[in-house]
Amino acid sequence: MNQSLKRFVSGARVPAAVQDEIVAALYPKSFRIGTSILTSIVNGGVLAAIMHSWLPLAWMAVALMICTVRTADWLHYRQNPDKRSSSEWAMRFVLLFLPFGIWWGTTAALLLLSDDPLLMAVAVLATDAQGAGAVCSYPGHPPAALSFVLPAMVMFAVAGLIRADFIGYSIAFVEIVLIANYVIIIREFYRSVVHGLTAQFEKTEIADHLAEAHIALQRESSALAEAHLALQREGAAKSEFLAHMSHELRTPLNAILGFSDIISSEKFGPIGNERYREYQKDIQGAAAHLLDIVNEVLDIARIEAGELTLQIENVYPADIVRFTARLIQQRALIKSLTLTMSIASEIENIVIRTDEVRLKQALINILTNAVKFTNIGGKIDFGTTLSGTSVCFEIRDNGVGMAAHDLERALLPFVQVGSPMHARDGSGLGLPLSRQLIERLGGTFAIVSSLGVGTTVTITLPFATPGNGS
Repeated sequence: MNQSLKRFVSGARVPAAVQDEIVAALYPKSFRIGTSILTSIVNGGVLAAIMHSWLPLAWMAVALMICTVRTADWLHYRQNPDKRSSSEWAMRFVLLFLPFGIWWGTTAALLLLSDDPLLMAVAVLATDAQGAGAVCSYPGHPPAALSFVLPAMVMFAVAGLIRADFIGYSIAFVEIVLIANYVIIIREFYRSVVHGLTAQFEKTEIADHLAEAHIALQRESSALAEAHLALQREGAAKSEFLAHMSHELRTPLNAILGFSDIISSEKFGPIGNERYREYQKDIQGAAAHLLDIVNEVLDIARIEAGELTLQIENVYPADIVRFTARLIQQRALIKSLTLTMSIASEIENIVIRTDEVRLKQALINILTNAVKFTNIGGKIDFGTTLSGTSVCFEIRDNGVGMAAHDLERALLPFVQVGSPMHARDGSGLGLPLSRQLIERLGGTFAIVSSLGVGTTVTITLPFATPGNGS
């Protein structure tokens, strides 16, 4: 990492070990180039269908060639990461990602070659969504994210200004606003990543000092004081992350959803072909899914920082079961699953004190997981019973299940276990967030699973739930 990156965080000193961690994140085990390949294929296919031309397919072929070169570089790193220094690997990554951003920016030519509002909207939306993906994928290394955002989105802004009409100026204005927001997001993400890793690095150093401190009481006291300061810095970094990201990260996603709404309302004229409406729904659904992931990440961060506010009130568990079962029923029917609901008679009039919204959120996450990981024709049982002064919610499925050694990993954020065919469409946040929410509500979260047999999740909540409700 060079000096410009250090200045990017107001001159903060970045330890060498933290620099190595940030660069290693550019080449993760499950690499993100697959997303670039998929979006290039979808974008080229959609544009070709709208234009009835082979040119978008040629564009797609070049984009896939660039992705192939990036994949080869990823494999090279995975096989021999010590062949180059961290700064050299980072430079290679940026130089290979930059052509991809420039090539996506060439689709801005459609603003000058066509007056079809649908064609322009798809080109702009696809590029802005890819930019959001770059920002979210490489937050710890600003040059990597900016190597796509700047060339691609600046080209659209320039094309809009050259077009010199209301639509062109509108696109140019939106692109400039998005670029500014992305730069702010990248900066704040980087600051948070560096502060968090630095705190972790400092805690590791402190732990080493503590191992030696057995020979001197004074040295041990000093090390403990340093550990306390490191924990304070880590808490401050999380608080800063929450303060900046809760608004900044949602802004570009709301812009993407807004463009999708414009297409849906047919503001610039009728869509015409029903297939275009399906593409619009896909774009809107993908943006909404990304926004859900952002919200889940923020929820986990709030819980870990002790800043999650609970709204404690009287809640009827029976009503909660009925509501969540109705909400998931349609998803189960689509997969031909049997979803059964059972409510013990003694539960009907029971009232507990808890946060209704957070309890529903946890149960919906678990039920959604059960639907996703249960094969067509399977069965899901959802019920509630009374256990002393507590209420038990149980969700049992006969899906793919998990091996015993995978259970702990499944409760870690962003970790997915089991068959890639089942796990690839999730974020790995559902179970960890549900467990943390239930524990924050003063309850217990238990999961039992057998590979090929199914999974059972049991949630137990006391009648009176502790919290900071208003």
